[in-house]
Amino acid sequence: MTENKRIPITKEQASLFRNNNFDLIRLFAALQVAIYHTALHLGFDSANNMFLSILGYFPGVPIFFFVSGFLISRSFESNSIIKEYSHNRSLRIFPALFVCVMLSVLSVYMLGFFQNKNIDPFHIITWIGAQISFFQVYNPEFILDYGVGVLNGSLWTVSVELQFYLLIPCVYAFFKLKNCSMKSSNLRILGIIFPMVVMSIAYNAFKPELKEPLWFKLFGASFLPWFSMFLIGMFVQRNFEYFHKHFSQRWYLLLATYLAVAYASKSLFDSRTDNMINFGLFLLLSLVIFSTAYSSVGLSHKLLRGNDISYDVYIYHMPIINGLIYLGFYGSALSGLSALSLTLVMSLLSWFLVEKPLLARKRNALHPVTSKL
Repeated sequence: MTENKRIPITKEQASLFRNNNFDLIRLFAALQVAIYHTALHLGFDSANNMFLSILGYFPGVPIFFFVSGFLISRSFESNSIIKEYSHNRSLRIFPALFVCVMLSVLSVYMLGFFQNKNIDPFHIITWIGAQISFFQVYNPEFILDYGVGVLNGSLWTVSVELQFYLLIPCVYAFFKLKNCSMKSSNLRILGIIFPMVVMSIAYNAFKPELKEPLWFKLFGASFLPWFSMFLIGMFVQRNFEYFHKHFSQRWYLLLATYLAVAYASKSLFDSRTDNMINFGLFLLLSLVIFSTAYSSVGLSHKLLRGNDISYDVYIYHMPIINGLIYLGFYGSALSGLSALSLTLVMSLLSWFLVEKPLLARKRNALHPVTSKL
């Protein structure tokens, strides 16, 4: 007797999948990163701050990677035409990124940083080209004296995300995930996850000693230490019916469990809850994310009305923080409030003027975006 293969989802299943709170979760993740960077770089004491301590249990980057694995894998399954898939993914990343990079460089110029500096224009062009393409890890020496020394250090995850986008079609094709039984599919995905977890553990273990060599920095900016997080999202998505049945509407129980286990693990074993979060804790956090996404499912639309500024918050907050540092505007509550306020203003402008109109051009999108206000 052959095993049942995965069949196309019904309209009811598709509706169940689409009605979620992922926009709200992504906004939370982006704000977590922005608030943490604001506290870190603008001179706030986060060690004794209860709010920041609790916020630290919910690292934004791993949350983004899980959500991305969940949504992008379903998007590819619903429309695996490579040309349309690539078109949609490019619209999601590059227009807002291009505008952000150009405005960020312009702000550095307007603040007078380039005055009296003999910088070869070719080096500036190379730097800009790296930032708006695939090599955001590149950071030239002439920018080391500006702000924290990196104009927009958060952009390293953009290159990682782009690698995820490229890997999805390869994984589906090489492992024949669309043509095998669910049991075989799950075993194959788990078979990829295991070596990726090993890569993540190795990166975390050797980072204190090998953080300077270029090859190790490139390794950290590759998909290898992070792909397990993305694949967990993909695994949960491909077993959506099971996880929805057992974990939807149970966010409060899962949240309490996660916080208790995370606190005990951190206190007793010094387990990490930052970007390199302990993998066991990440699995628990993934269940919290999923359950929250499918509990009170109208909340995200009610609060955000389909407006997703999470990406904009993520890419704009560090250039703003760096500008304030360069101006000497740090070390007070006002500086932190200014950084977050300016980030939200720029994010809203970017969403309504750049992202939203262009995302409306996505082809056969899983979550269509209308350009109308």
